Amino acid sequence: MLSFFSRTFRSNKALSALTLSLLLTHALHADIPRPETIEDTLALQLDAMKADPRIKNPQIDFNNQSIEFSGDDNESHVSYPDNLHKLLQSAENDAERQELFDDFINRSIISIFEVTSKDSIDIKNILPVIRTADYAEGLTQASATVSLPLVDGLSIFLVEDLPNSLRYLQDEDLSDLGLDFRTALALANDNRIARNWRPEINGNGVYFFSLDGNYEASLLLDDTLWSGIEKQIGSVIVVVPNRDLVIFAPENSEGAEETLRELATKFVQEGSYPLSNQMMIRQDNTWQIKP
Repeated sequence: MLSFFSRTFRSNKALSALTLSLLLTHALHADIPRPETIEDTLALQLDAMKADPRIKNPQIDFNNQSIEFSGDDNESHVSYPDNLHKLLQSAENDAERQELFDDFINRSIISIFEVTSKDSIDIKNILPVIRTADYAEGLTQASATVSLPLVDGLSIFLVEDLPNSLRYLQDEDLSDLGLDFRTALALANDNRIARNWRPEINGNGVYFFSLDGNYEASLLLDDTLWSGIEKQIGSVIVVVPNRDLVIFAPENSEGAEETLRELATKFVQEGSYPLSNQMMIRQDNTWQIKP
């Protein structure tokens, strides 16, 4: 464990129960069994979203293990089932699992109305995420989705962080806010810093971050974090095989490069949210691909 970091845990609190009659219009089905895989949870979520008339065009993106959908705003939203899947697996019985599931679907619907009821986006909720450079091709408004290349194959996107989904920002959003991309990115990074993320670091010699499942890869943008790491272990080599997995090691550590390349290949193939198997190094606060 590196002494530079405070070991913190970010617990996923069980979602509080809502009165289902407020928003839930789809017919409730029988208590659901424990889903064994993310794909099982995605299928359950898709069926529920299709049954609700307020949700438009829900579709599973199997590459990114997510569901894209829209509401009355006709803007693209993306919901990731990670937290839902964990909740459903940890429920004590099928009845509790059904209640948690219905609550999650309600909150997904609420998140749409939170967006459409506002005159503008709450700029405090804009955050940066790192995805594959071609990620936007799977979104409804791909050509209008704003991004900036980070390294070959990876780009920085801007999202509005909503309770149960991430809404990827479009050109029109930035225009409405009176921002260009770089100004919006600076704002997003300020918001990231303000949230005071403190990742847990595990490992010995080869390390990896744990945060919340959505923003681990975004830690690549935290210059203070990496400067602190480098003060303790020297220059680092890094791989980001999944959006929720950042692995690093001292650059001069014997066998580290081979180990990281093997891990990157393994988790790109096996992980739910693959990003890249390329190795990176940090030079002058900029990430570059290490041949």
